Amino acid sequence: MTDAIDEVLLDAVGRAIRDVAATAIMPRFRALTDAEVTAKGADDVVTAADVEAEALLTARLNVLRPGLPVLGEESSHSDSGLRARVERRATYWVVDPLDGTKEFVAGRSGFGVMVALVESETTTAAWIYLPVADRLYDGALSVSVRRDGTRLPPPESRPGGLEDAMGFALTRFSPPEVRAMVDERMRRFPSLADEGSGSAATAYADLLEGQLDFGFYWRTEPWDHAPGTFLVGIAGGRCARLDGDPYRPSDDRTGLLVTTRQDQWAETLEALYPKASRT
Repeated sequence: MTDAIDEVLLDAVGRAIRDVAATAIMPRFRALTDAEVTAKGADDVVTAADVEAEALLTARLNVLRPGLPVLGEESSHSDSGLRARVERRATYWVVDPLDGTKEFVAGRSGFGVMVALVESETTTAAWIYLPVADRLYDGALSVSVRRDGTRLPPPESRPGGLEDAMGFALTRFSPPEVRAMVDERMRRFPSLADEGSGSAATAYADLLEGQLDFGFYWRTEPWDHAPGTFLVGIAGGRCARLDGDPYRPSDDRTGLLVTTRQDQWAETLEALYPKASRT
């Protein structure tokens, strides 16, 4: 593992992310042409903003850490072997150049840019940027979570405990039996907007701000979760597989529960999916 990441690197990557968003993303917000949007699989789209932002971010990160490979979402889609090659290096960048592309295409604000630094297979620094709000969250093993360069206080506990916890469960891609159980049990919690709204970037920001208390995911791609799980973890939360194993970017298993409080993780899992907590 390299030397501890300090605020100098955090700030440098943050500037790169803001510059790239200002160049490749925001000029196209609510101004996309049909030619700039194409299908990516049966359930996803990609835009010219995604592709350009990833290329520009990759170039900027290569300057900051020469020779360090970049695992980008769009490059991984076009090169099926990229993830395996990069992860064999154990130390690399993870980039989601435009998380929440559907939100972006629809002209809604629920999208973001996410970057993580993985060293010796462990995330050691992360960045989440929300371009519309111009808000940047970052942190490292040696630096507490910051919002726009200022330390972010840990989320406060809700007075009512778990019964008043606010959260969500994204079960659309889970097996039918998992979806049926989790969706039914989510009815005990205060209702939120439809699960299709927003993005991982905005959800993790809400977790860091204390607006959400938990999130249940089935798909766990590194570009969607390496940055957010790291920041929630160093802020005092717990992000683990359904068997309790800590989330790791190179682990391609399904199922992830994120809670802003470590001591509520097991209770939340039992409330949502007791079958997992008893295996």
